[in-house]
Amino acid sequence: QKRSRHFNMASPASSRFDTMLTVATAFVCPVHKGRDIKMFCVTDGTFGCHDCFDKKPDTWRCERVKTQNRAVEMVYEYFRDARCESHVEDLVSHFCITENTGK
Repeated sequence: QKRSRHFNMASPASSRFDTMLTVATAFVCPVHKGRDIKMFCVTDGTFGCHDCFDKKPDTWRCERVKTQNRAVEMVYEYFRDARCESHVEDLVSHFCITENTGK
């Protein structure tokens, strides 16, 4: 049986945070290792290439990712919107993200 390499949304927030940040900073698809990430799914908090996102339901909110910096900003926005203050503080201190990023 083929297993998905996307992380489990039932896992603790710190585990999701670490996984999302690792993928964003590497800027490589977690499923198709030779490809850059191209999209971020706001609905489930995953990054992937175009092939990964062809399988997402049309009702899920996905956004294009053009740069590594924007990928990190998307992780920040995801956890800010989820009100995970400790992760937001980590991103702000390590990546110099301001509240006006990406908008």
